[in-house]
Amino acid sequence: MTQATFRITVNGFHVEAETWDDALELDGKRDEVFITVRAQRFRRDGAPTGPGTQLVTPVMGDVNGLPGRVRAGSASDLGGLRTGDSFPTDEPHRRTTPLAVERVVPPFEAWTGTLQEGGDAVTIQPAIWEWDPGQNTFQGWLSAITATNDKLGDRVRAVVKDLAPGKEAFYDAGSIVLDGIVQITESILGMSKSRPIGTTRAADGTFQYEQPALVFTYESAKVAAATSQLGVAGLLPMSFQDDPYLRGHYLLYLQIEDVSGGPHWLPLAGYANDITAGPTGEVWVLGGTRVPNGWGMQRWDGRGWQPVGLLGAAHVALDVSGVAWTIDESGRIFRLSGWSAWPPVPPALLPGAARHIAAGRNGAVWVIGTNAVPGGYGIYRWDEPHQNWANIAGGAVRVAVAADGTPWVVNDIGVIFRGDGTGAWGVMPGRAREIAIGGADVVWCIGTNPVPGGYGIYRWNGTGWDPVPGGAVRIAVDRTGAAWVVNDGGTIFRRE
Repeated sequence: MTQATFRITVNGFHVEAETWDDALELDGKRDEVFITVRAQRFRRDGAPTGPGTQLVTPVMGDVNGLPGRVRAGSASDLGGLRTGDSFPTDEPHRRTTPLAVERVVPPFEAWTGTLQEGGDAVTIQPAIWEWDPGQNTFQGWLSAITATNDKLGDRVRAVVKDLAPGKEAFYDAGSIVLDGIVQITESILGMSKSRPIGTTRAADGTFQYEQPALVFTYESAKVAAATSQLGVAGLLPMSFQDDPYLRGHYLLYLQIEDVSGGPHWLPLAGYANDITAGPTGEVWVLGGTRVPNGWGMQRWDGRGWQPVGLLGAAHVALDVSGVAWTIDESGRIFRLSGWSAWPPVPPALLPGAARHIAAGRNGAVWVIGTNAVPGGYGIYRWDEPHQNWANIAGGAVRVAVAADGTPWVVNDIGVIFRGDGTGAWGVMPGRAREIAIGGADVVWCIGTNPVPGGYGIYRWNGTGWDPVPGGAVRIAVDRTGAAWVVNDGGTIFRRE
């Protein structure tokens, strides 16, 4: 039977209009919000299959000295969401931050599962909440939303009846009215109660919230994943707009993807000429801004690229202590042991000159020198006791370092060698232009075969190279073994 695995993520949100907040702002500056997503599978006859899942994020906004909050917004130096703000980036609809199991704020995974043609459906019920002190409607919402399966099952049956591929990109099951959940007391100081944004006022003056629900079958999920909005395939924008009295209006961006093919490349914001990753989890790029003696350095903070110092570089490596080793355009080698300190610690100029540099998890640092030799240029290992470079027999143009400190190199005709650290080299299969190692000795390389985006990408399987879809010109491998690449247009991607 035809089936596919789909992933639904919450990529981010935008504040079209902030809510009418407590005037004293006891909860923090302007808005503080959290997101909930309930997922539930149903058979096509509307019967639920299992209890479903419920995700709740931490509060995002002004951290306000409160533990567990996530800084978001521009209302103060500590955050706080106001009209015009977006989270986690200025383009919240576009996921540029890698997904991770430990992520609990956007972008995060809301549901992943397999749907079969003619089989089950899954419902997704997202909500975004304004957090305020006082009476909390959240527990009432939790109880009510878990009691809506009968109503939702009826909607599922109606949606999937006579379903055929090629209909709407996604199906709105209709808002499931959760009567009596929201009870709000008016105050001259503003509205001071946690409540879902999208709360409306009924004719009798009471407030209510209608929980929206999306329904996906295999057929509708395939169409939705292939449909682009705002330049993003599978994007599902959702609007949560309050009654004018309450003022709030937030846009929440979900995305559905067909991940049946396994890992894929996630494009990241920014532009780069080179990229490196270290055993501490740091990932840095060079590019975007020209500075004296090279390109500006930037480090990934989980949401975007942040400038590092004023030093320019042509290549950079990160060691097990988080120290950055750089080479500038003149070949000078620097060690930046205090790049994160304040005031900044001046970089240390090291002896010698180099064209490429790499570091291993055991602390070993290797460079490709500037002295021409057969195969490329001289190969050197840093000798910490003597504070100098020890020459190792051989010639190469690129180097990577395994966890035990032994090198892999690529010479000037693309031949790949694996060394023992003493000058003995073994020829490895294949040809490459770039090579990188990370994680538990996970080796990746950029091949010599031209493809769109640069050259072919490969991963070492222990005896040979497995091709990976895509093209790139630079590559790094992080501590998880995931590859980060830069293509020939400077676009940065992470394998996930």
